[in-house]
Amino acid sequence: MTEEEMQARIEELEAQADQLKADKRKAIGEKNTANNAAKAAQDAIDQAQAEAALNSGNVETVKTELNSTIKKLQEQLADRDQQLEKLQIDGGIAAALTENQVFDHFHRPLVAMLKAEAKMVAGVAQIDGVPVPEYIKGFLTSAEGKHYVPAPDNSGSGATGATGRTGSNFTKPPETAEEWQRFMQLTVTNPAETNSLADKWSMPELRV
Repeated sequence: MTEEEMQARIEELEAQADQLKADKRKAIGEKNTANNAAKAAQDAIDQAQAEAALNSGNVETVKTELNSTIKKLQEQLADRDQQLEKLQIDGGIAAALTENQVFDHFHRPLVAMLKAEAKMVAGVAQIDGVPVPEYIKGFLTSAEGKHYVPAPDNSGSGATGATGRTGSNFTKPPETAEEWQRFMQLTVTNPAETNSLADKWSMPELRV
């Protein structure tokens, strides 16, 4: 082989080597591209599976948990509201009876009657649309309620009428406003029958 032929062969081999290097770089690039594509595809699959799971069972689970939490919070709020209502109604009635000097032995039946008629309206304890303190004050100065408080100095003694009256015809505890009014009249006119009915109904709070 002549020197020229050898040089040509070397150049040919170098060219082939360069081509191999180029092919290798290309192959590596294509491999990396393929790997990246595969990873992207797997990520897409994982995301799709996650979304599918979220859109099926997991969403319902989350909804169930949220609804359960909301229900518990609502129950807590309702319980708190009931406690506040009880405090305002019971406390308002008790304070009004004390403030108006109701006879002690009438407190329990009056509380029972007034609680049956009281309700919360816009956050205010009311009876017949009137705030509890005002209603009780008006009731205790009426003909029906004046017997439960000491009589004014210029009006003589308190309770009047036939204190031995019987025959109230109560067959069950009072429920309506009219029944409560009749029952409270009975506490004045016939305390003995009042207590007998309270014992019969197992409602000691109605005794006088």
